Amino acid sequence: MSEFYKFYNNLEVDNGLLVMLMIMSVFVAIFHTIITIGLYEINLKPKWLFFVLNPLLMWLSSLSDKRLGALVAIILFLYVFVLGIIGMIVSAIRSGCQSSKDEDARRRKKGKETLPVWKKILYTLPGLLFFGFVFALGIPYFIIIVFIILPFLTSLKPNNKKRFYKFQRTLPTSNIRSVAMGLAEIFGKVMTIEPMISRIGSKQCIGFLHTIENVITDDDGKDSYTMNLLRQSANHFMFRINLDKSKLLQTELNS
Repeated sequence: MSEFYKFYNNLEVDNGLLVMLMIMSVFVAIFHTIITIGLYEINLKPKWLFFVLNPLLMWLSSLSDKRLGALVAIILFLYVFVLGIIGMIVSAIRSGCQSSKDEDARRRKKGKETLPVWKKILYTLPGLLFFGFVFALGIPYFIIIVFIILPFLTSLKPNNKKRFYKFQRTLPTSNIRSVAMGLAEIFGKVMTIEPMISRIGSKQCIGFLHTIENVITDDDGKDSYTMNLLRQSANHFMFRINLDKSKLLQTELNS
């Protein structure tokens, strides 16, 4: 403890260094945001929370002592590693639990017994061992693999949004100025007249599509889907279309 007090008392912080540390804390906020959203799967709102919170904490701390502001900057930087390590453990355990649940569901459908506890624990070990190995390589490799390579590989994974845009691009469409019949490409801005509340998430929207499906897995492990409920609804809204630089089409539409 005495070494810490000695280190703190020997800190020399002027206004220029404090401003530079506050700017660096904004870059540190990038890692805080990525880890919170990616590893902990927390829907962070607003997304810019850490970009304001980090420099604000430093500024408030420096009001009493500039050295305290510098100390907060060091803590924020070290917090990246603490948050990342705990997040990797949580993510590995969550992934293992989800894998064991999926396997149990498949076994129940086939009339088999669920997995024993020791096998469920094995599902979490590969992830924990991987992150332990990465951490053992050293801090530089840890930063490169966890904060650069893994997020990049994750961004390449297909998801429903990417599939939708891929299928949308393959549709045969015509420009709205020359369309005779069929699908037309329309780019514009939708403005709500009578907002609705979505069935899931209770968010304000123009319209929603609500479906409930049954998933059946056969003996080969393939899933088949049957629709139980399909409900779609939309209220009045305004649609503004830029035909060209000088013309604007605005129309009121209904579901």
